Amino acid sequence: MAAEKITFTHRGEIYVLTKEQVVEAVRGVAPEAIRAHWAEINGVHYPVKQVFARATSFDRLDFATNQARDRLRRLGFVVGRIDEQTLDWDKLIDGGRKPHS
Repeated sequence: MAAEKITFTHRGEIYVLTKEQVVEAVRGVAPEAIRAHWAEINGVHYPVKQVFARATSFDRLDFATNQARDRLRRLGFVVGRIDEQTLDWDKLIDGGRKPHS
């Protein structure tokens, strides 16, 4: 069950994060390249660490991807991982352009 707000401890301090804070943190922000883990916010896939860092103002090196994924999931956001088997490698290599024969 998704929560509208969560409470968590980070470096000995207690924080409260709301779903609305997360949405506002990425409003109008272009998503960075997704390496592995993503969160869907208003229909857009963002790297989970980008979202969580913007929503909390934490340095990305101060939390783990799994912490960001868990906290975003608890707020009701869909989170996932890129599955290498489903990638369209032709689009990733050379922008999808085939080499000339």
